Amino acid sequence: MLSYIIKRVVLIIPSLILVSIIVFMGLRFIPGDIVDLMMTRAMTGHADVFGGVTREAILKYLGLDLPIHQQYLKWIGGILRGDFGKSLWTGMSVNDNLLSGLPVSLELGFMAIFLSLVIAIPVGVIAGVRPESKLDYLVRSVGIFLVCIPDFWLATMILIYPALWWNISPPLVYIFFWDDPLGNLGMVFLPALILGFWFSGQTMRLTRSLVIEEMGQDYVRTAWSKGLTARVVVMRHVLKNTLIPVVTTVGLQLPFVIGGAVVVESIFGLPGLGKIMVESINARDYTIISGINIILATVVLIANLLVDISYAWLDPRIHYN
Repeated sequence: MLSYIIKRVVLIIPSLILVSIIVFMGLRFIPGDIVDLMMTRAMTGHADVFGGVTREAILKYLGLDLPIHQQYLKWIGGILRGDFGKSLWTGMSVNDNLLSGLPVSLELGFMAIFLSLVIAIPVGVIAGVRPESKLDYLVRSVGIFLVCIPDFWLATMILIYPALWWNISPPLVYIFFWDDPLGNLGMVFLPALILGFWFSGQTMRLTRSLVIEEMGQDYVRTAWSKGLTARVVVMRHVLKNTLIPVVTTVGLQLPFVIGGAVVVESIFGLPGLGKIMVESINARDYTIISGINIILATVVLIANLLVDISYAWLDPRIHYN
């Protein structure tokens, strides 16, 4: 197991290098770069700090006059030292933005996954144990509804209509967990629930199908013939064998959860990496965008490694060399 983990950790390095190259180069080939945006704002009197509004002056000030490969090596060298650079607009450290937004995004993402699994697995198991029943039809309908409904539309509706009908709106100021744990959880619960709806629908349908398949296996019929109760058969045998595909789905859907968090954080005003990312994209702040992408890619790669390791814990027959 240890040798497998070491191999997987080593393989993370070239993956992150590839991500860094794609992100770094891709940002600079997008039409309408940061210099054009700064020159436009300078013409309206908002960029006097550059000491001039010529394109060459701004490029030199930002260090963008260097060849692109030198810019990349300088940037990646700073990351290897733990320095993600400075904002091209404010000059503030990117590390500070990452440290302030990462806990919010991680809390939102993990809570969304947790809530979706808490809802999806029990409901999917119940529907799978009683296929073609009224409850099964209801579960399948709800699952399809959750998969089809866009999270950005649902989040917008939940914000607008309670405010119009009952004058209820979410807090405008974010409450940090260490300041007020209950207040923080109450503020993050609704966005996390909305974010987890789509994933919940997928997991619910998958769990139902797996339970139906496992219920027809020989070992289940043997367990029934031994006189075991339905609860023991389902919880001790069927559910355990259905968890591996479900855990795999968690790993595969994690990037989609992160992508959805970008929209949900922006709608609810949560100061996470998603909201910072949207603001940085609008401002073409290359260093912040690149830093956030590296952090999110690292989180996804580590999460997938943990998912693979969990297989051996769920099924002792699985061994890694």
